[in-house]
Amino acid sequence: MEQITLREYNRFIDRLIRDEEYTEAIAHCRHILRHFPKHVDTYRQLGQAYLEAGREAEAEDVFSRVLAAVPDDFISHIGMSIAAEHRGDLKDAVWHMERAFEVQPYNPSVQDELRRLYAQVDGTVPPRLRLSRGALARIYLRNGLTEPAISELRSALADEPNRADLMVLLAQAHFRQHDWIATAQVCNNLLDKLPYCYQANLLMLKMLYANDRSEEAAQYRKRLIALDPYFAFAGPDDFTTDQVPDEAVMLERMEWSPEMEEAFSQTAAGAAAMETETGVEQGSGMEDLIPDWMKEQGWELREGEAGEEPEQFAGGLEEDESIAQAEIPDWLKEIAPEELLGGAEEVEEVEEDEDLARLLGEAGIAAAEGAPDLAGEAEEPMPDLLEDLTGKGVFDAEEPP
Repeated sequence: MEQITLREYNRFIDRLIRDEEYTEAIAHCRHILRHFPKHVDTYRQLGQAYLEAGREAEAEDVFSRVLAAVPDDFISHIGMSIAAEHRGDLKDAVWHMERAFEVQPYNPSVQDELRRLYAQVDGTVPPRLRLSRGALARIYLRNGLTEPAISELRSALADEPNRADLMVLLAQAHFRQHDWIATAQVCNNLLDKLPYCYQANLLMLKMLYANDRSEEAAQYRKRLIALDPYFAFAGPDDFTTDQVPDEAVMLERMEWSPEMEEAFSQTAAGAAAMETETGVEQGSGMEDLIPDWMKEQGWELREGEAGEEPEQFAGGLEEDESIAQAEIPDWLKEIAPEELLGGAEEVEEVEEDEDLARLLGEAGIAAAEGAPDLAGEAEEPMPDLLEDLTGKGVFDAEEPP
């Protein structure tokens, strides 16, 4: 088989999805996941292909796994909203579209979709959308205002203590302040329920290296490599994969031919019906679903560790969990100043600023609580990812984890 870089393979799958070659895209995604069973980018593409192919139940399952690794993943929340609306659950559709709005509040297509969903639920179209505390906290963090961001996030988590996306933001905010105790508390709570949460593992890895505890970082690094194989080549200075060359991760490209489409569609559907939540097939009859000519091309049932899908992606935070319940590691107690062991001090609310209200008003958004002066800050342009929510074009732009 031809060798191809993992990144080029993902770009190829993007093109297949844009060209509406959904079955082939699904086949290539599943092929990649045989080699890299927890690769987030490939899971995201698999969810897109399932959704575009009209296989909403499978798309929701895949997107939920992505969200367990990247709780604020924009594309996955959009996909979950579309799938929920298709099955008639407007409440769930609104919830996920609200999460997408928090990530990209200036995206006009997201605003329009959220207004449309509100109209279906309430019968009226709100003239302006109000920023939630989570959205406001993102704006604070984007502009370097860490303390008011922490204040907003604490208030938001008091109302919704199981929001993993808000906990990720809170951990990032504490990390910016070099508050290792608070960061570890949030990260440990997240990792207890979502062990493959990308940002929580990354922050723990950075903290350990910053405090000369690199020997204890192996488990976090291993998880990050599972989620993104290029992380194996990331440097200890910044732990990013931006500068890692594409050729660092290679795999064999699956050979595809038109006559495979019907056979693979039937095989994939049969396998999906018989798979457990962990992605491990059950029943000796599974082997019969793969025709002989496909076996000759290298197709086989997944076995052992290499065949496991990220079961750790599934599930959510327990109802009775809270940030304060997380355990502080001994190594952090050793290096932490005594005053930090009792917890971080509360941050005062920031009074609402008229300049932010004006700025948000221009985009048809209403500020929720206090806000900084952002009149001089230019917002990054938001890609229009919602050209057509129910058909081709939904996921034409790449969204990094």
